[in-house]
Amino acid sequence: MTTPLTAGEQDLLVIRDIKNGDTAAYEQIMRRYNRQLYRIGIAWLGHDDLVEDVMQNTYLKAWYHLPQFKADAAFSTWLIRIMINECKQVIRRKEKERTAYRQWVKDKNVVYDQDTQKSLMQKEMKEMMQQAILQLPLKYRTVFICREVELLTTEQTAACLDISNQNVKVRLLRAKAMIRKELLQSLAGQELFEFFAPRCDRLVSSVLRQITIGQPL
Repeated sequence: MTTPLTAGEQDLLVIRDIKNGDTAAYEQIMRRYNRQLYRIGIAWLGHDDLVEDVMQNTYLKAWYHLPQFKADAAFSTWLIRIMINECKQVIRRKEKERTAYRQWVKDKNVVYDQDTQKSLMQKEMKEMMQQAILQLPLKYRTVFICREVELLTTEQTAACLDISNQNVKVRLLRAKAMIRKELLQSLAGQELFEFFAPRCDRLVSSVLRQITIGQPL
């Protein structure tokens, strides 16, 4: 029975094909690492459109420096380092600008899209929060709503519910812990920071087009 190749071994085979003239094989590399680079970019830069530009620069830089890649380190590590360096360059460049990130958003005319996305995320989070509160046992739910929703003081909450101040504090802490657990469970298994197929196709096509018309390795 043949042992399946590891991701690193698969990368080396693809790189060998690329160095032998198979330019199209680079698509396999991009589709394999798009999601990983996207999430790294989000972590460093926090802005969706900017990350895609940095990913493209990363793939192009990796392509033109591919002859310099040595197999003494994993290709994925080498590629990620390039991505992080590209992110750092963007950050350094933005830090030199007086208006930095805010001005960049304004220049790119994405304020509306950003506000829309923020509004949708807030709405979804609000719905998740409401469901988590409704899942609380009654004695915890009542304390949480009094303190965190109605903004009553500990003393006012204790008087309303006819319990001690200490009970209010304990129940609020437990309510928050249960809500936190419920929210985390709601997110468990979900794909965060997805890099969907149309964007993947667009990025791959753009990079392949540029390396095809560029200088050979």
